[in-house]
Amino acid sequence: RLQYTIRTGFARKIYTIAKGLTLYGLGDAGVSADSNNVVGSFAGGGFIDISLGKGWGILAILQAEKNSVTGTHFAPKFGFRKKL
Repeated sequence: RLQYTIRTGFARKIYTIAKGLTLYGLGDAGVSADSNNVVGSFAGGGFIDISLGKGWGILAILQAEKNSVTGTHFAPKFGFRKKL
């Protein structure tokens, strides 16, 4: 089943674990749609920002996502960032 989701949210710095290692809280809300339904969708969780130097870093994200079409599932994600 193909599902589309659009959300907006926030991230808040929670704790600096060590130099270059920061924990953030994360929350967002929006809508999800598939071929039959359009429903509300929200997620909450957090991520760790691991600094690599020269403005580069890795993000390790874990969220619990919820909507009435797919229910609740955990979504681990990884990404890169570059400070401008």
